[in-house]
Amino acid sequence: MKRQILTALLFSVLLCGILISCGKKEIIVKGDLSGGVGELSIDEIWEIDDNYTLVNEMGYYLSEKCNFGDNAERLSDAERTIYIVYTLEGEVNNGGFAQYFYNSSGDFGYELEAAFQKIGASETAAICAKATAVFGTDYPQDRSERQNIMMSDDNVHFGDIWSECDNDFFEYPEDTADMMYRFIMDNKKDFS
Repeated sequence: MKRQILTALLFSVLLCGILISCGKKEIIVKGDLSGGVGELSIDEIWEIDDNYTLVNEMGYYLSEKCNFGDNAERLSDAERTIYIVYTLEGEVNNGGFAQYFYNSSGDFGYELEAAFQKIGASETAAICAKATAVFGTDYPQDRSERQNIMMSDDNVHFGDIWSECDNDFFEYPEDTADMMYRFIMDNKKDFS
């Protein structure tokens, strides 16, 4: 149940991110679709007593802090880890690994495995590694380059591999929301 609630909240946040990443920066949805997500300061986030709400609010806060990945250098290493895990969760739960890699969130795909390892989610890290491996050893960080590779007739097998990864991911081998919460709390000093 908690996973479903987090997924629904992540979908709302993802929709906001998609609108922004599609160049429609004048359309920033807050409150209407997200139920208030993203309206809190960092100090207010620390006051939240529900673990899953805290994770969701932190994920959105970090997304805004780095302008949905455009200014990722604004994030500390711990914040970047949560941002990467949070966006992957939202993208995959909404449209699978294909959506993740197609969208700007996929610019951080080369960091997926390490980010999930950092929060202790080794099984999910392995799923991400398999999904990312379709690009070979030279992961394309540029969205257009990645999209061109994905759309190539030579790469029709990507969908089969990502479908397997989606299925593995949707079995939820680990409670990544709880792992994100513990990581955030263990590294609280690195979140600002």
